Formats: sequence, structure tokens, C-alpha cells
Amino acid sequence: SQSMVDFGARKAKENKIRNLDFRQGDIMQPPIDDQSVDVVVLSQALHHAKDPAVALKSAFRILRPGGNLMVLDLLQHDFEEAKALYGDVWMGFEESLLQKWLEKAGFAQIEIEAVAKEAEPPHFQTLLATAFKEWRQLACSTQSFDLIVIILPTALYLSLQPSADRIVFHSNTVLLTLFWWKNRGHNHYASLGEIQTKS
Repeated sequence: SQSMVDFGARKAKENKIRNLDFRQGDIMQPPIDDQSVDVVVLSQALHHAKDPAVALKSAFRILRPGGNLMVLDLLQHDFEEAKALYGDVWMGFEESLLQKWLEKAGFAQIEIEAVAKEAEPPHFQTLLATAFKEWRQLACSTQSFDLIVIILPTALYLSLQPSADRIVFHSNTVLLTLFWWKNRGHNHYASLGEIQTKS
């Protein structure tokens, strides 16, 4: 919602973080120009999309050649209550299905693995998928990260600590907030090394 976008922007301003831009958008049609970002992170967002394959194609579209994608989501589960509790559209994903969608979107160097399992019921398991958008005969052969896009479910609470060394998102709703993290030249924050998501 616009109120959450405004809230995030206000918190960033209060903490003098100038390289964060909050945008509200649709994960399947993010308001980002073609080939304009270096890294896309879909963190616990893909299972909220009506058509995850389209969302992954959009991620490919906005990535520059040589860009990277990271997906954090749930392994397929049978906890039906997640639809009512969290607004989930998909009950997680099988690794093979995610692999198929990523390949069809055009990604290469795809790696997918289960990286965590909750100790408490319903024992959600987290999938980590990484992929690469190939250069395809471009003359440039080196990478310089300028822009990172992180797509999350709409944040219920965003805490930016004054030291700016941690960003914590608490999120579990169906709407999506899209924001990007600019990292240009010397105008970046090396201390922003820890990003945690909680749902």
C-alpha cells in the first residue's frame, strides 16, 4: 500500500539513508525499466504471485546482461491454512518446477537447494535459487553492481536501526511492495551487510 511505501521512505530519511527508493508495484509487472538493474532478490514473494513464471520473466527483463537473480521461497508443502493466514497463492514450489520456469525465462547457471527447515509446525522448508543472465556477446566482460532490486510482500513493519547495519522486514500479506537499493560509486553503505526476512 502507499502508506507502507511512505512509511519506509520516512524511516530511511530519519536514518539518513539516501540510496533507498521505495516503490509500490506488481511482481508480475514491476515498474522498472528493461535491463536497468544488476541484482534481483525475490524473498518470500513468489508464492504470492498469480503466475510465478511471469514474475520470473519480468525479473529477467529488468536485469542487465551479467545480472544475478536470487529467490528465497518455500518448498512445496501441504499447510492449507497458509492461504487464509498469509494470503499465499501457491503452497510453495517443487525444485523441478522452479528450475523449469527459470530456464524458460532465459536464465543460466541455475542452482536450487533446500537451505533451512523450521523446527516448529508446519515445518516450512526454505528454497534458495540463484541464476544468471548471460552477457550474450556483449563487449563488456566485467560487472559493477549499481542497482539492486528486492521484492517482498508488503512490509508490516520495517526497522532501520540508526547504525544502518541491519534491515529487518516483517512481512506476511498478499500485496507487494517493490523497492530498489541503489549502490553507486562511493555513495553506498558497506555496513548494510545483513538483510533478514521474517514472515
